[in-house]
Amino acid sequence: MKFLLQVMLLCFSTAVLAQTQISGTVADNNGQPVPGASVVLDSTTGTVTDFDGNFTLNTSQIPPFTITVSSVGLETKSITVSSAAQAISITLGSSSTQLDEIVVSASRFAQRLFESPVTVEKFSLQQIQSTPSADHFNGLANLKQVNILEAGLVFSQVSLRGFNDIYNEGLVTLVDGMNNQAPVFGFAVGNIIGLHDIDLQSIEILPGAASALYGADAYKGIIFMNSKNPFDHQGLDVSYRFGNTEQVAAGTNTFEEFAIRMGGKISEKLAIKATISHKWGKDWLAADYRHADNRTIIDGYSTSNPDYNAVNMEGEAEFSSPTIFGAIAGLAQMPQLMQLSALSPNYFKTVLSTGYNLVDLMGNDTFNTKGNFAIHYRPDSKTELSVQSLIGTGKAPLYTGGTVYGMDHVVVQQHKLNLKRGGLNAKFFYTHEDAGDTSVAQLDAVNVANAQPGGIRNGWGAIYIQTLLGGIAAANGIPAQSALPWMLNEIQNHIMGTALTGGDPSGLSLSDRFGSTIPFHSIARQAANANLLTPGSAEFNAALAASRENPVEIGVGSRIQDLSKILNYEVDYDFGDKFGIGNLIVGANYRSFEMNTGGTLYTDYNAPIEYSEAGAYAQLKSSLLDDKVSMTASVRYDKQNVMEDGNFTPRIGFLVNISENQNFRITAQTGFRNPTNQDKFIGFLNGNYFILGNEKGSVGRFDRMAIMANNLPGRFTGEYVMNNSYHQSDNSKANLNYAKAETVSTIELGYRFNTPGFTFDVSGYYNSYKDKIAGIFVNTPLLTNGFTTPEVALANANFHRFQVDSNMDNDFTSYGLSFEATKSLTRALTANFIYEYNDIDYTADPVIDQNVSWNTPEHRIKAGMNYTIGSRMTVNANARYNSEYLYESSFFNTMVPENVVLDAKASIMLEELNSRLEIGGNNIGGENYIGIPGAGLIGSTYYVALKVSL
Repeated sequence: MKFLLQVMLLCFSTAVLAQTQISGTVADNNGQPVPGASVVLDSTTGTVTDFDGNFTLNTSQIPPFTITVSSVGLETKSITVSSAAQAISITLGSSSTQLDEIVVSASRFAQRLFESPVTVEKFSLQQIQSTPSADHFNGLANLKQVNILEAGLVFSQVSLRGFNDIYNEGLVTLVDGMNNQAPVFGFAVGNIIGLHDIDLQSIEILPGAASALYGADAYKGIIFMNSKNPFDHQGLDVSYRFGNTEQVAAGTNTFEEFAIRMGGKISEKLAIKATISHKWGKDWLAADYRHADNRTIIDGYSTSNPDYNAVNMEGEAEFSSPTIFGAIAGLAQMPQLMQLSALSPNYFKTVLSTGYNLVDLMGNDTFNTKGNFAIHYRPDSKTELSVQSLIGTGKAPLYTGGTVYGMDHVVVQQHKLNLKRGGLNAKFFYTHEDAGDTSVAQLDAVNVANAQPGGIRNGWGAIYIQTLLGGIAAANGIPAQSALPWMLNEIQNHIMGTALTGGDPSGLSLSDRFGSTIPFHSIARQAANANLLTPGSAEFNAALAASRENPVEIGVGSRIQDLSKILNYEVDYDFGDKFGIGNLIVGANYRSFEMNTGGTLYTDYNAPIEYSEAGAYAQLKSSLLDDKVSMTASVRYDKQNVMEDGNFTPRIGFLVNISENQNFRITAQTGFRNPTNQDKFIGFLNGNYFILGNEKGSVGRFDRMAIMANNLPGRFTGEYVMNNSYHQSDNSKANLNYAKAETVSTIELGYRFNTPGFTFDVSGYYNSYKDKIAGIFVNTPLLTNGFTTPEVALANANFHRFQVDSNMDNDFTSYGLSFEATKSLTRALTANFIYEYNDIDYTADPVIDQNVSWNTPEHRIKAGMNYTIGSRMTVNANARYNSEYLYESSFFNTMVPENVVLDAKASIMLEELNSRLEIGGNNIGGENYIGIPGAGLIGSTYYVALKVSL
């Protein structure tokens, strides 16, 4: 930090240079103004044209000098400016292509996308304005190698080259250079804390590992979101969108969105901006009531079965056979009945209590509010100092960890101080998170259920068991007052009689004695459900409010407390070719973390968890063989102080110029992902199982009492869990390990062809993964309550379930191929076609209950068109196809059917009003489809929008 301040003071001592101002207009071949065209003098001086194609550029340079003007879909022109008074009028013909776009992300310096040594996807200002998606963030799905997981109306996640999950670790999102991960999760929550399109300049995406340049966690790829600089984008912009969503489960609902941006220069040296947006409406309704067994969704399962477990119901309590024996022993005051449970551990069918529908707990209201505020100061043509604040809040569901986190008024704010001078880029930013009213749906449901008369066990459970036994007895002619003793006698004779005559009672069941008991279970459930609090009643609302007022604890509270923060310091310097060896860039960063959940989510029971990480890198780009080959090599080292080992990540790439419009590229690199904060520090009881992180210090702090599967209490420490857990599949001993980074080694090949009317870009990749981090589901038995061996304790449910984050032992590979062809069919019509193939070579261990979560269709096809009608109207359309694929997560597993999605939009320029009218739809006429299994199905969206620029 001291170094950063010294650099800033040095820069402020630089003399202020004289200013030259030039102005002009940019139009196309039809004489129509070109808004948003880039007018660039050098790497630090530039502007864009306004709505009418006008621009003004200030520089300290004295004419003559050269400016370069470009816009997507049009040619790039360089113009020599001989004097400040020169009248500049520039006409751009149809020539420039997407591959001529300027990108920075691939190598940390500006270069044409065509010349990038790795695959880069860019969502330019023109694409942002023309995307038919109601939300520009979802519009990224139309880019090559990009997929969007839609969790709700305001919350989606980007995925790249596989491992698609809402829990989106390993993908870094940088908003104006700030890593906008939510500290408590360790990954970005989509665009909830991001940029509205009214203030968005461009988005760049690097699919695949990027750790060699961007360090920790840039394992799957990286997203760069760049906002508009107030020096270059001045004026008042207002946007309003109104639309309907149509879904089978929720019907037709409305949503609205309003945004305003004000930006401009206070003087030639000072510019400010402020952007605020707010979106609100009804979310996609989660209403999947199919059965789920061990997180796997099963079609056609009868709701009459006693273990029916609806996907979108929360709070079901499990009554295993030992639990039912224990309840009967309590009712009859005969503890010796537990001996029968030991002889026949599965005598009773497992019963799940009736839970509460997710919509009754969380509703489906949703909103997102975000703001971006900045002050920019340019004391001279080489220096820019900026202060920026980015704030986001919202309400949206997060489907992960076997339940739904109801993010409600969660607030993440980021504040940045950034200095750019010549090759220097130094910044400090601070991230702070407040969980607001965020709660856990599973705990909401359990706590409300426990508020019924008698609670779950002695209320719902006791009524169910007594009704079940009474019904069977009545069917056999036994009066109600004699039902319990008669049933106990029959059960005892059944089990003991088998044992005493030399038979094996371990496989006996109640149905063996009385035939099918399903009808009696249905009657018992109906009777027990009458004891539940009714959703919407005063008692239900009071119990739900009480749950959310208290921090996380079974039977008490469900509220997540979180006041975590991250401090980040970064310095980069671009030496150019100062040393005569090529373009050299070096950089370093330092981050300090403070995780503060008050013990509600992490093991920070007595004090916040503090740790830090540091990294440094160097990159060299050189030209070889008379500029026919460009080599880019980089190396980076990163280390966290809570991890035993650091991570060394090299990258080398070659770009071979076949001709002026063709090149070939090959890159080899490594990437890594440290365990997220949740992977390391979580110690959370999620209903009937704990989620336990695997960092040594956190494991040492974990010490919790819990109710085991047989309804008896037990105490579990982290070290005991790590050393005494067993796989749920076959009760074999589990080999759990402490945290270390997962790594990937990547080889990528690519070819680009670029002409004014046609472009073609194809790439292939091969990834080799090692030590992948995933949650392992285990049972941890206690040798208490008379159970002397793990085998006996497991057989009698004297255990608790855990999901322990751990590194996988089996290494595996993934590979893929993608290409995009773009063709100008006429001067008014452009079309593109994309094909993607992705696959994985992975064999699951049949013993270990662990998800690799590839979650990627083998085939994707995308197509798009842009058609200009006259001078005022454009029509854009996109279509996407996904083949069927298996989706696995800690939430639910199921097959996702193939689907086709069609989006379209018509834009009409209202030049007299400086406005643009948009009418569009997403998933037009299509069937509801799965975005994330267990979340609300995605229906259709239709909207109208008006955008005004003054």
